[in-house]
Parts: sequence; C-alpha cells; structure tokens
Amino acid sequence: MSAITDVREKLDRALEQSEQYLQRDDFNPEDPGYVALKGESEKLERAYKEMQAWETRRAESDKIGDALSRIERRQKTDEQKTLTRAINQSLGEQFLRSEIFQGYHGHGTSGRYTVGEDLHTRAVIDTITDPGQLFIETDKSFTQKRPVVSTPLLNLVNSVQVSSGNVEYISYGPTPVAAVVAEGALKPEATLTASTVSAVLEQIAHHVVVSRQALEDSNQLRSWIDGELVRGVALKLEELVAATLNGAVLPTASGPDLLSAIRTGIAEVQMAGFVPNAIAINPADAAAIDIAIMGGTLGGAAIQGGAWGLSFAPVPSIPVGSPIVGDFTSGVTTFYRAGTDLLISDSHADFFLRNQFVILAERRAVSAITQGDALVECTVVAGP
Repeated sequence: MSAITDVREKLDRALEQSEQYLQRDDFNPEDPGYVALKGESEKLERAYKEMQAWETRRAESDKIGDALSRIERRQKTDEQKTLTRAINQSLGEQFLRSEIFQGYHGHGTSGRYTVGEDLHTRAVIDTITDPGQLFIETDKSFTQKRPVVSTPLLNLVNSVQVSSGNVEYISYGPTPVAAVVAEGALKPEATLTASTVSAVLEQIAHHVVVSRQALEDSNQLRSWIDGELVRGVALKLEELVAATLNGAVLPTASGPDLLSAIRTGIAEVQMAGFVPNAIAINPADAAAIDIAIMGGTLGGAAIQGGAWGLSFAPVPSIPVGSPIVGDFTSGVTTFYRAGTDLLISDSHADFFLRNQFVILAERRAVSAITQGDALVECTVVAGP
C-alpha cells in the first residue's frame, strides 16, 4: 500500500467517525472526542493534499526526464556518427569529399568551405581545479536509497498560505466560560482578549552548480538534485518551527520525572480548553521514557513511542529535559507564500560560457505561536 493511499484511508475513517458524531441526537460540538477527530481529519487532509501535489510534480518531472532521455539517445547516436566520420576522415579528406571541392572546375574562385559538426568540440570539464563542478561518471555511479524526510513538527502544526510577504495574525486569549443565570438576573460579561501580531516571511533557499554534460549524461541526476534541495528546505523549515517553540515563553508543568511532568502538562492543556495531540520531545528523552516504561510494565517496548495516549514527535533541536506537550494545530502556525520553487538557469556570471547550470530551491515562510495556552513546557523538579 502506498503512503498516499494509507493517508487517504485514514482520512476516510476519520471523516466517517466524525459523521457518526454529527448524527447523534445529543451531539455536542465541544465533545473532546469529536474535537480530536476534527483535528485529526484536518491534519490528514493537509497531508493528503501535499502528497497529491508532490505526486503531480513527480509525474511532471518523470515526463521531462523521459523527454531528456529521448534527446540524449538521439544526441549519442549523432555524436557516434560524427566520431566515426572524424576517425575515418582527416580534415583534408573531408574537404576533398565536400560539395565545394567537387564543384570546383580548376579555374576561377571556389566557394567557401566551413568546418561544421564534423569537428564539433566542447569545453573541457575540470573537476579537480573547479570544486563548484558536480560531475558524475554514469558508468561508475549507482542509485542509493535516500532516507525519508523527517519533519514531525511540520506534520503537527497548522499551515496557512498568505498573499504577501508581511503577515498580520490575531492571537486569542482563553475562551470565556458562560455562567448559569437566574431568570431576570444580570448576565455576566464575557472576557475576550485578542491581539494583532505582525511577522515577515523568511527566505529559505540553497542552490547547487552542475555541468551541462553531467545533466546530459545522467537521467537521474536532475531528479536527485531536485529531491535533495527540496529535502533541505523542508529540514530548515522544521528547524525554524523548533526554534519558534524554543524561543517562546510557554506555560510550564513540572514533576519528579519527565513522565509525571508530561501528565501534569496534559492536564494543564486540557484545563485551558484544548485537546493535546502530541509531545515534541528530544529523541534522547523519548528513549529514556520508553526504557523506563519497558522496565516498569509487561507491555514495555510493545507500546513504545508515546506516553499517556499521545505520540512522540522526536525533534533533536528540542532541549533535553524540556519536552512540550499540547495542541500543536492550535498553538503553532506556519505561514507560507507558496510551495518550494525549483529554478534552473545558466544566466549567472560566466556559466553560459562554462556550460554550467545553477539549480535553486527556495521557499518563503515563517512560523509563529498563535495560541500559547495550547502548549505547555514540561520540566523535572527534584524532590526535597
């Protein structure tokens, strides 16, 4: 089963379960089960759309790769013919066989003979003195399976596309709770707090320089470069989301150990009116908790990868000893202008003369804490 099919099936199940809630006579839109299903459905729907878009881009890339492959085969055939002629005929022999010489009658002035593709040459690629060159000898190369891009935070947080480089968003305070009021009595005023926050999108980009010959000689090279550049942009955006969390002043929860602190943090998130959906945690802390659970229960390693019913989002840049629990969909938002752009050009410096291309990947995005009460930082406090 493909990953996109698996996500589609999970989304269908979540939607079906949500529909069952809606059909109940005692349906309550604030029911924790329904709220959790709704959040899960929204997350799966975003993931499904992103995977669909990626499949579309990959299909387009495959079409381009097939076209380049056909062009490459024709070029190799023409080059082989040219090479055969060049080997079998000297320049003088080529001239003697030319139409210009055959039409010369021994007097007067002949036409001009131009040396054409028979002596076609190309700039030599020096991979030793020019470290900027990326060149692969196809007869010695092989395809190595690349690891899947791991961006657990991006999979949790909310994503919003914007239409400009400057973003203004509203950060809301706690949801007020209504009161029971006797008939004829004065109704209490609800306390609503909101503040407008501005942010500027950041440019996330990097590039690689590659020779024309390398692209011509390896059908897989362009696809590999594109994939690595997109992967690098996604990893950097993941780091920026983690940096946003690390730099924020969040509510805290403590306990004699991380497992206890996390449970207290879950309670604080729930008391703030949110439904926690994950734990952002350093992989070392996650391993320590799994080992502790294994040593204290019979299930142990069979139920690893989470605590108190919530899954771990292992993030190396989250400090050791400071996991964050909460409703990340409500608490953090990534604003982006568009998807990751891939651009290629030889219009840079002397690249055209050197048969070089620059391939650039870039994306404009910024992450922000949009609901601080939905997140709680957990710490260990030693007992007396």
